[in-house]
Amino acid sequence: MTGNLALKKALACISHPLAVGAVLLLVINDHLLRHFWPSWLTGKLGDFAWLFFFPFITAALLAWLLPARLQARQQWVGGLAFTLVGAVFFLAKTLPGFRGDVIKVLEGVFRFPIAISDDVTDLVALLSLVPALWLWKKSRAASPKMLHPSLVLLASGLLLTMANMPQPNPGIYCLGQVGEEIAACASYGCYTSTNGGLSWKVNEDVQLSDCPDITGEDTTAPENVVIPAQPGVTYSFTPGGDIQRSEDDGATGKVEYQISPVTQAQKAYYFKTHTGNPVLMDSPQDGIFDSASGNLIFAMGHEGVLVRHADGLYKLVQVGPYGKVKTSQLNVLMTVLSGELGLAACFGGLVVVVLGLYEERSLLKKMVSVMAVVFWLFPVFFVPPALSAGSYAAMLSSISILVAGLLIFPLALDGFFMVGILAPDSLLKLGLLVIAGMCLFFLPYLLWGLNLLPDYRLATLVAVILGGGFLLIQYRALMMGTLNLKPEVSLQIEPARVKRAGWLFFVGAFLTIGGIGLVVFGLNIGFAGVLIGLILMVSGAWTRRQVWVAAKKGEPEQEGSIQTK
Repeated sequence: MTGNLALKKALACISHPLAVGAVLLLVINDHLLRHFWPSWLTGKLGDFAWLFFFPFITAALLAWLLPARLQARQQWVGGLAFTLVGAVFFLAKTLPGFRGDVIKVLEGVFRFPIAISDDVTDLVALLSLVPALWLWKKSRAASPKMLHPSLVLLASGLLLTMANMPQPNPGIYCLGQVGEEIAACASYGCYTSTNGGLSWKVNEDVQLSDCPDITGEDTTAPENVVIPAQPGVTYSFTPGGDIQRSEDDGATGKVEYQISPVTQAQKAYYFKTHTGNPVLMDSPQDGIFDSASGNLIFAMGHEGVLVRHADGLYKLVQVGPYGKVKTSQLNVLMTVLSGELGLAACFGGLVVVVLGLYEERSLLKKMVSVMAVVFWLFPVFFVPPALSAGSYAAMLSSISILVAGLLIFPLALDGFFMVGILAPDSLLKLGLLVIAGMCLFFLPYLLWGLNLLPDYRLATLVAVILGGGFLLIQYRALMMGTLNLKPEVSLQIEPARVKRAGWLFFVGAFLTIGGIGLVVFGLNIGFAGVLIGLILMVSGAWTRRQVWVAAKKGEPEQEGSIQTK
């Protein structure tokens, strides 16, 4: 690699902040925005982001393949990379035959169904190649210290590209008649029933040709299902709406079965409990009448099918792995809002960091506090844990919360300890403030999980306003003296011994919390971190305790003057 300047140049482009931003945009768009706020914009953002960074990945691969003796190798690598990516994207969007061949090749390599949208308006994303080409021309070969991070980003880009390839799976979305059987199809296979939809079996030989393209399906278009056995009687529905029965050829109708639209919380729970590339669309998606049994069958996506018996009774029936999930509301809330609980716990730590003021707070600890807030805000606004659909977005959200916790909780423990030493009467008050802050921040997310708040963005806005307002009010009260957390002992000149003890306690708390995290993930090395951390915490706590006891008695340490109030 040392002499491969083309490869180094490609890696330099991959590690550029613009390329890293494009990768993050693809994660947020494809694993968050596209699932919960789908629109024309989310359909294009992913293409813009992918076309910006993938030419650099292609260039890195070509730099390995093209012979070293090739003249003007960098120009060849860059030209071929941008030409290949642009040409394949253009042809796949415009030529059905070429798109089908690409899908066959990719399915043969990866062994799972592949989906490529045929929306020609996506071609506008080719404009993203212009700034990418500009970045390629102005970049120089990556320095040796940047090679390893660049390789990590290269692998991340490839994994993201593979993660976006699987065909979306909306569950049972298409019904049809095959001989005397009723067929129900999902993206990954079809099932047939011979008893009016009451039971189903896998049928690999069945393939319905008139199933809609789920990548561009208009799920709001109404459909009418006509029962030929009863002239003049029709059943109509709109995806996400109620099923209506009409006895005058659709002129009038009445609701016979009520269907609730899929909520954000329900989508979030499904994404967290199912693998693959699930897509939750409003149901019913299709309907068919089985003349043999007199039953009416509706495609209900991941809930299987809804069967209307000839006597008018409705029943949800499982089809293969697709069926209604039976679980308690508490389990749904704990599954969906586990990350928000972590954010609330971090916010409780921030309450201590802000209100648990003490005079030995160093500049470095203040900088650590700022970093902790930044890592905490990132999942709050950009990769919310409840909505992070897909392993990459969920991993990014979890890592951000973990890093924020590793920075916040040692500071919070340190703050609690110092308040306990300097103002022990205020310790209970500070603890109650922490609990109140956590509850205020978590409450909007809980209301969202109970479907009392319709949109996650609204819950986030309310949580930030409540939490920020709570902190500002309490901090103002602290500064004005109405909230009494002031220490009984004050340092006039900060002793070096207290500084060292403070850092021992902070590092010990960091190792302890990190070790507990490792143990939770099944890594036994975490026990060593917990043990070492506890030893450091006890050592730092004991030293500071001795210093502050001496200060309270009016016995100044030799390293600095201490005064008592």
